[in-house]
Amino acid sequence: MRILTFTLDRPLPATTGLHLRMAENLRLVQSFASETHLAWIATEERPGAAHEGAEVLVDSVGLADLADLADVVHCLGSRRPDTAITGITRFAAKVAPVIVGALGRDTTITPYSIRYDHLRSAAIQYAVSNRIDVVIIPNTIVHWAPGFVAQGMRVICDAADVVSDLVDRQRRSHPRGLLDDLSLRVNIEACRAQERRGFAAIDELWVTSLGEAELVVKSGHDVSTVVVPNCVKEPELEGPLERSSELRTARQRRSIGMLATYSYEPNLDAARELIHCVAPLLRAACDDLAVVIAGAGLSDADRNQLEQAGASVLGRVDSVETFYNAIDIAVITIRVRGGLPLKLVEALARSIPVVCTPELIAGTPLRPGIDVLVGTTAQACADAVQSLFEDRRSAELLGRCGRRAYDSYFSPAAARANVAAASLLGHARRASIQERAA
Repeated sequence: MRILTFTLDRPLPATTGLHLRMAENLRLVQSFASETHLAWIATEERPGAAHEGAEVLVDSVGLADLADLADVVHCLGSRRPDTAITGITRFAAKVAPVIVGALGRDTTITPYSIRYDHLRSAAIQYAVSNRIDVVIIPNTIVHWAPGFVAQGMRVICDAADVVSDLVDRQRRSHPRGLLDDLSLRVNIEACRAQERRGFAAIDELWVTSLGEAELVVKSGHDVSTVVVPNCVKEPELEGPLERSSELRTARQRRSIGMLATYSYEPNLDAARELIHCVAPLLRAACDDLAVVIAGAGLSDADRNQLEQAGASVLGRVDSVETFYNAIDIAVITIRVRGGLPLKLVEALARSIPVVCTPELIAGTPLRPGIDVLVGTTAQACADAVQSLFEDRRSAELLGRCGRRAYDSYFSPAAARANVAAASLLGHARRASIQERAA
């Protein structure tokens, strides 16, 4: 079985949660394919001009790091610069899915895909030329699915989050001006129209948690849904896990922190809540508290604001161990979640106690009070952190339970087991084995 995965950026280096999901999903499908292909779209941050439109061997110059992800890699082309998108095109992307969808037809453009849609024909042609059996596409371009289906291919859509729901929750999280609010409302309706048509065309939808699976059902979509959790590569946890525990035990200063990509507004809101609301409550009882903020996407103004409030801002870190070795407790006060944050998974995998909001773990198998501590308010989060500082045995137990939850639900092995049991990839592999045995 030949499997082709499309990504809207080069997966490596995997420095954000989205890139980590791309990389781990590519490793995942290797267990179910006789041949794997990766076709990615180059971005301004990760250009691929030297390889555009060409099939490239994985040992080519500059691409050796992709050898771990696919047998054959292909740069489909570059996304359009944002400045090249006209106002008319943006307007069309908003209204076309709604109008065309109401007429029972498939759209060719959506608000969040307009920078990629010019490569749709090239994507289908690549799949045809390489006799692909199964195509995996991100839900941003799920409206491309009918083109692959028409060529006799099966299509899986990977939804790191349900876009219409995510945009709706983002809209509700902040007061906005009338025009901004109207623009987002139209985007939401366009995404819903895209999902109605796209999800109806695909064979299978991958989501990150049971909560997203239930949302798909409540939204009225009749599609086979498989939970493929966000996970982190296990070999990277061997060694650093034990070393991190020793460092945290030896450190005298109590330390909490958060790691995220702050260009995503809810993550920036969480960092602000941590330093401006949670930390002052803790410092009343712990005057030597250190608050560590790590991750890319902070503007100079936001960085200065956090530092002035007493945060130690690391910015982008080359290795996440730099961050996790610096903290005792991960405090993740995100209130608008997009998928399941990989930073939560990374902390669980390292036996680091986690204090978080109920929104962060909604729809997941994580148990409040056992695997993580949950606080609905800044005061509740501060109380939870203080209880762990005061009771080291409870903190260690919480970390161990979190690690067991990672092993059971968020490890690569757990993801493979889910796919093997419920996905068309697992069914096809079993059928192939039975056929050879006969």
